[in-house]
Amino acid sequence: MPGDVIECGSYRGGSGGLIGQCLLGSGKTLHVCDSFIGLPPPGDKDNFHRTGDFNETSSHAVASGLAALAVPYQVHVGFFQHTLPSLEHTTFSLVHIDVDLYDSVLECLRFTYPRLAAGGALVLDDLGSPTCLGAKAAADEFFQGKVESPVRLANTAHGILKGRNDSGVPSAIQRHAGWLFASARARQLAFA
Repeated sequence: MPGDVIECGSYRGGSGGLIGQCLLGSGKTLHVCDSFIGLPPPGDKDNFHRTGDFNETSSHAVASGLAALAVPYQVHVGFFQHTLPSLEHTTFSLVHIDVDLYDSVLECLRFTYPRLAAGGALVLDDLGSPTCLGAKAAADEFFQGKVESPVRLANTAHGILKGRNDSGVPSAIQRHAGWLFASARARQLAFA
């Protein structure tokens, strides 16, 4: 399938490291997008997180970890409205969105979905989390009227395959992106 991979919301790079290792030898690049200074201010639809949450990280630490794993990557530092436009001509085969907040999820969906290759996977890490009600609201709003509807993959993660909305979506994503089941462990990894 054509297209690179994008991770919106990296924190310490655990998921990115796992995703990147799956890309070895594929010719694809992992685009890691994060402010590396924590979350922006939450909005009215967000129920738990605060400005600056997840600021215990750095772009240098994540880049060093990915480089040590020999992952083909590019790190894009800054808030999404400033970094995503630099990827406007990029096609994605896999999108991983782990950004916790309504506005951020909606912004990432609006940017990545049109660039997702047909049949490509889009994973929303926070949809089932009781601390990320804004993330669920954003996804519900975005996918209203689209052929796809996010389905549960594991724990809090939900996802779609672009152009498909059937009962086979979870097993197809899990088969081709087996790192999902390791996502809980991946969040504990730190490349420091």
